[in-house]
Amino acid sequence: ELLRATEPKHILPIAAPFAVLHVALLAERVKRGPVYFPNDDPKFWTDELASHVDIYTKFLSDGYNAWYTWRDGEIGANCENTNVCTPYFCHAEQSVDVWD
Repeated sequence: ELLRATEPKHILPIAAPFAVLHVALLAERVKRGPVYFPNDDPKFWTDELASHVDIYTKFLSDGYNAWYTWRDGEIGANCENTNVCTPYFCHAEQSVDVWD
């Protein structure tokens, strides 16, 4: 489903923790599956884990720069009209003395 997103950069903050959880579950199945399901094919589980690691790695690494550029453009504040402005919300080129 990740690859079908029309704007992958918008779902990146949700996709990263989801990917970690999903890969952890798949790894747990590879590790403990043979104990509980001795008749199943552990090679399939290992291949599925490797496949999903590759998919998530590519999706997250390709999408990070697009997400960062988009998100950086969304965060901003007009620091000239406020008495106190946290530097995190100010653009780097603006000079604001928050202690005046």
